[in-house]
Amino acid sequence: MLYVDVLLVELVVNYWVRLIKSRLIPIKPALEPIKQI
Repeated sequence: MLYVDVLLVELVVNYWVRLIKSRLIPIKPALEPIKQI
């Protein structure tokens, strides 16, 4: 059950990452420090 939850969270995170990247391309350089954490 926990494994399934992890997979679901990973899918949701991947979706939001793509969505945010597509919307925040103009300020991508400002997100670089965040990505390294």
